[in-house]
Amino acid sequence: PSRSGCFGDLSEEFLVRLELRQTGKQLLNRLDRLDAVYLLYIVGILIFATLPALEKHSLRQAVILGALFGFFAYATYDLSNLATLKDWPVKIVFVDILWGMIITASVAAASFFIGKWIMK
Repeated sequence: PSRSGCFGDLSEEFLVRLELRQTGKQLLNRLDRLDAVYLLYIVGILIFATLPALEKHSLRQAVILGALFGFFAYATYDLSNLATLKDWPVKIVFVDILWGMIITASVAAASFFIGKWIMK
């Protein structure tokens, strides 16, 4: 290979590496934002489900309030997608809202037990 071909290959490799590095930084920035979203969601579960349930010493209340919080949060997301994205599947809306209710109620219940353990 000629020198220009060699340098051309090296410069192309450099550009590819630079692009990958930039893409990695963008991905990390996205992950940081996702961390913030999930952190806020957990704080919401604690404020609106766990703490009221701990005050009443009621696991049942933690589960119900957690499920309601999950319903409203996931319904907001899924119904917004349904209204704004072309061909967003209605089936996904119902499945995801149900998932949000189950996972949020589970986290509220787990944090209720953790809270009771801490308050001993």
